[in-house]
Amino acid sequence: MHFGGSESYSLNGINASVLALMMVLVPTSAFAAGELALPDWNQVFDTTSRNNKQSSRFDSAVNGLRGLSGTYQAGVLETLVVEDNLSDGIATDMSVRIGAASMAEDFIYNDTVSAAHDLGNAYVLAEADWGGDLQIYVGVELLSASADAMPSTSFVELELTQNFVQAVAVNAPLKGDRSDGDLLVRINFTAGQLESVEIHEWISARGYEVVESARIDANSCHNHAMPYLVCLGEPPRLAAHERPEVWDLDGVPLQVTEPDRFLELGLDVASLVGSNPEFSSIVLRTYEDISIDSFQALGHWGLINVFSGQIESGIRAESSE
Repeated sequence: MHFGGSESYSLNGINASVLALMMVLVPTSAFAAGELALPDWNQVFDTTSRNNKQSSRFDSAVNGLRGLSGTYQAGVLETLVVEDNLSDGIATDMSVRIGAASMAEDFIYNDTVSAAHDLGNAYVLAEADWGGDLQIYVGVELLSASADAMPSTSFVELELTQNFVQAVAVNAPLKGDRSDGDLLVRINFTAGQLESVEIHEWISARGYEVVESARIDANSCHNHAMPYLVCLGEPPRLAAHERPEVWDLDGVPLQVTEPDRFLELGLDVASLVGSNPEFSSIVLRTYEDISIDSFQALGHWGLINVFSGQIESGIRAESSE
């Protein structure tokens, strides 16, 4: 689990001349407004070394924008790695979850996590589409479990909050509050296979209310007409980063477990909640595990549209490499 801030990349420093140049240079065949397409995570994150695993492949000379030969253009707002080691039932995990209905009762502590409920690293990409609306993509490393250890039901939750959520210490409750427009996505599994998706919006007077709910099938990876995409597959090459050492609860070093499943999620936020909330924190949960981190710049992402209105400043262009 990662308790502090993470290195991230935003477009907040772009001036009017740069934005005008982007409008001219980005091809019109770029990513359309209101449509989702899961990213190539190897093109988003640098896979060359563990020390740079949070480095996004952008040319720093142009404030996080890649040149015309790059895969990602002006649409990229921020990238983030939410770190969590895989326990696989034997390694110590410092973010084991005791779940409850409110953040104030959601405790974390040191223990092991069974493979069926284990969270590895999560990789996050936030961008704007042609219309200037927020889209968020998340890839989460998971483990498969043996047939006899696989529970009948399990889940992975993704929560995006506008207020900061913090884990101040082990064996202590989380700190943070929910507010109108926060988003909770729950992916349900049956016997380890994708079953359904539930998307909730926080309404202060009533709590989380369902805005989308559906069974998941093979088309969930590629149905561009939906405001969300869900896909379960093999981890990308970036998952092979050198990982921190792990120990059992007695302090004995263990072989590091590598993920063998990868859950991907794409969200067209404005289509789901009717607005573009300025999210500050991301929380991932299972029955037993929890990971928390904070965005550094996403809460100010709308500033990139200031100089030219709702322009084509949010684009994921096709690669010409």
